[in-house]
Amino acid sequence: MILVADSGSTKTDWRLAGKEGMVKAVRTIGLNPFHKNFEEIKNLIREDLLPQTKGSNVNQIYFYGAGCASEDTCLVLSKALRVSFPNAAIEVNSDLLGAARALCNRQAGIACILGTGSNSCYFDGEKIKHSIPPLGYILGDEGSGTFMGKKLLTDYLRKEIPEELAEKLRSEPGMSKMIILEKIYKENTPARYLSGFALFIHENRNEPYMHKLVYNSFSAFMESIIKKYEGFNQIKIHFVGGIAYSFSDILREVTSECGLYIGNIFKNPIESLTNFHLHS
Repeated sequence: MILVADSGSTKTDWRLAGKEGMVKAVRTIGLNPFHKNFEEIKNLIREDLLPQTKGSNVNQIYFYGAGCASEDTCLVLSKALRVSFPNAAIEVNSDLLGAARALCNRQAGIACILGTGSNSCYFDGEKIKHSIPPLGYILGDEGSGTFMGKKLLTDYLRKEIPEELAEKLRSEPGMSKMIILEKIYKENTPARYLSGFALFIHENRNEPYMHKLVYNSFSAFMESIIKKYEGFNQIKIHFVGGIAYSFSDILREVTSECGLYIGNIFKNPIESLTNFHLHS
């Protein structure tokens, strides 16, 4: 029996599967080692995950997570999993490798994550060969929910947004200049706050202003990230994440106009990742 995990900062999707396919889907909170220490992760696994997998003979665990980009952080997850699953072979990797395996399977391609933030890599079918630094929501994250939310709020506060949309925003709670700036500059999760406006953008996606905002965000991702990969216009480019999935029609429009070959677009990688390991 295998256990596959795709973990972000807020949630972790688990799939328990055997030769016959997926047996059980489980969701726990996120297990990002940048946000939680060993003891916290160990206790969360023991209290939230283990009771839901009891009686299952788990002999292999494949964990892909945000914050698991270094040997040290991967070791934290591996040790925490070992406490509850002492007899399992455990492999911990980055969420970017998880995205690449889910999207490309064993073929070469460019794998992209477009969600709260953005990331990408060139995957040769076995491993990540190259990755353009996304630089986070302050310096980069083009194509992401935070990038779109930042542009929307900038235009809103500078009165550069159509009045009908501005009126809709004003009717939402906490949309004064003071509150917006406090949430961005004084609170602990500004990226999550900014990306939260992706829902408003999606609800009003038929407005010309919103279409242009999303289009320009994806165009910035193509120009600043994708076109820096060698052979970018000769290989399939794949996407995973809520932003890529929700605005897939505009994403296809942008990639087509850039002369790029688009491949898979998934909302999340867990099902494809589970299949990847079931057929390894």
